[in-house]
Amino acid sequence: MTTPISKATKKRRIPKQQRSKETVETILNTAAEFLAASADTKLSTHKIAKQAGISVGSVYQFFPNIESIEMALVGRVMDKFYDHLVEMFSAEKKAVDLYEVGERLITATVDFYHQHPETVQSIIDCSNSEAFHKVNDALNAQIIELVTKQIIEGGYSDTLPQLTRKVTIGVAISDIMTMLIWTSQNQEDRDAYLEEWKTLTRIYTKNYIKE
Repeated sequence: MTTPISKATKKRRIPKQQRSKETVETILNTAAEFLAASADTKLSTHKIAKQAGISVGSVYQFFPNIESIEMALVGRVMDKFYDHLVEMFSAEKKAVDLYEVGERLITATVDFYHQHPETVQSIIDCSNSEAFHKVNDALNAQIIELVTKQIIEGGYSDTLPQLTRKVTIGVAISDIMTMLIWTSQNQEDRDAYLEEWKTLTRIYTKNYIKE
């Protein structure tokens, strides 16, 4: 079973009691509100505690520092995106090549944008933070593992190192195009980036993958 990104990338106390879970959610929701108000907001444990109406000690009880709060916040929304990908791949037949996987990643990205706009905005709000890059690297590692397994089970013939390398390149392209689409200010630009992404996928799979 895959470890959730929100728990795999930091060392902090994970709440078990319902009251503790509610406190953690309050802390994270408050941090998200600060970031939504201004992407340049400098988070601090004291600001979060005051806004949430809890003591600073309660914050430190679950988060040793501000970075652990940022990573938990980013991890929470990244987990949601990863779950969306898992659900999509589980519902479809096994992919047999990287072109098909690329098409599914594109579809998943666009669908997630429309189905979870608030979560997408939360990801964008955090995208300049160090925590975002750490959690995003963990997310990409899980996506690479997911799609590589999908292709192997679909009967695609290639060695594991070669396939992993190719999937890694595809995910890197996906990472860039996803943010371009999600941060575009109008539908015309989103549509244009979407078409460019599809073109890149076709070119890559035709000229390099399908030897």
